[in-house]
Order: sequence, then C-alpha cells, then structure tokens
Amino acid sequence: MIANKMTLKNKCTLVILFSVAISYAQTNLPVERTTWNTTPLGWTDWGTAANTTNSDKSLNLGKLENAGDYYEVVFNNVPNKVTFQIKGDSFNGGTFSLQESKDGVYWSNVKVYKSLPVNEDTQKFSLKNNTRYVRFYYTNKENGSIAIDNVEITADTQSNPHINSIGNGRPKHNPSPSQILSRS
Repeated sequence: MIANKMTLKNKCTLVILFSVAISYAQTNLPVERTTWNTTPLGWTDWGTAANTTNSDKSLNLGKLENAGDYYEVVFNNVPNKVTFQIKGDSFNGGTFSLQESKDGVYWSNVKVYKSLPVNEDTQKFSLKNNTRYVRFYYTNKENGSIAIDNVEITADTQSNPHINSIGNGRPKHNPSPSQILSRS
C-alpha cells in the first residue's frame, strides 16, 4: 500500500519533469525563420522583440536589445549550414555570438562579432555534425541593438543515409541502380 502512494513532492517533481520535456520540442531540418512576432516549434526567444522599424519596412526582424537576449533553435537532424541576415542599430563596443551546441548546455562560438553592418548583411557558416542547437546570443552590450532575419539551417544530406528494402526484405544501404533494376 505504501508503494502505491505518491507524495506531494514526487507529484510536483513529475509535473516539473513533464513540463520541461514539453517546452523543449525539436524541429526538423531544414528550418527557416522569417517572422519574429510568434515563436515557432523548436525555438526559444529570450528577452527578444519583433522589430518592424528597420530600413526595409517590409521586413519583420528579430531584435536583441540587451546582454543575455537570445534566439535559440533545437533540431534533431545532422546540420549542414546556417544562413541569416544581421545588422546593428547603433551597435558598438559590445559582442554578439553565433553559437552551436550538441546538448544545449555547453556552447562553442561559430562566430563572434565585435562590429556589425549598418545594413542587412547575409552571413553563412558551416555547423559541426553533432550540433543540435544554434543560438544567436547578445553576449555583451555597450551600445545598440541587433537585428536578425531570414534564418535558415539546412540538413546535411550526406550524413543521413536512406535504407531501402531489396529482394527478400533485408535492408540494403543506398542500392545501386543495377540492384534496383535487377530485382523483380
């Protein structure tokens, strides 16, 4: 009878663990983000805002205004490249970091910016095969804000083999065209 009873502490722990698992949903690659007034699946927006007062009024940019603000995305595929547009608004003296992580705990810098372009500029970087998180992080603020837009993370198609069933039901990796044609 004692084994079937859950204490209030255990129930709270279970609820907290369940809530954490739900809040970190992953997205699939490729992933794109071009709107910033809602948070899509797999993304976390921390201290951020949508900015529609940029040089091109048709754009809806993500905005980082303070140190510690970030956009983060978690995905479940092997990544290839991350591409995005960035610009600074009176940004000088601070640092902005594009970071990657395999676990969302330990981060490494892909690129650290100490100055930013005044107009939207497209950036493109390769990601490590074990990366599952990418973060756009306002590391240190002295002056200004940072605008992000048109984020795209592509999948590494070379690292995701397809398995096809040939003949008597045994799986074969990436069969040659002659193997496919010779089977009936």
